[in-house]
Amino acid sequence: MENDIKLTWIDAWLLISILYSKKQDNTFRWKSVISTGDFINHSIFNYEEINAGVEKLVLTGYLSINGSKIFVTDKATKLLKDIEAKEGKASPLERY
Repeated sequence: MENDIKLTWIDAWLLISILYSKKQDNTFRWKSVISTGDFINHSIFNYEEINAGVEKLVLTGYLSINGSKIFVTDKATKLLKDIEAKEGKASPLERY
C-alpha cells in the first residue's frame, strides 16, 4: 500500500512544517505547524490540505496515530536528519 501513495508538494510542505514543530515526545502543536508552514510557504494550510496530508503521511509511515494524538515516526525523523546532513538545516528555521 505504501508504494501506491503519491505525496504532493503540499504533503511535503506539511511534513516539513510538522518536523520543524516537533516536540521532544514526537508530538506537535497545530498552531506551531501552521505558523511554520506560513513561514516556509507564505501561505496558510487549509482544512483539506491538512486532512488529506495527515492521512497520506500516516499511510506512508511518516506519522502515526495513537488515540487522539498524532506522532512523528522514526522514519520521518530519519528523513529530516538525512536531508539536513546533505543540505544543511532549513535556515533561518532553527530546531529547538
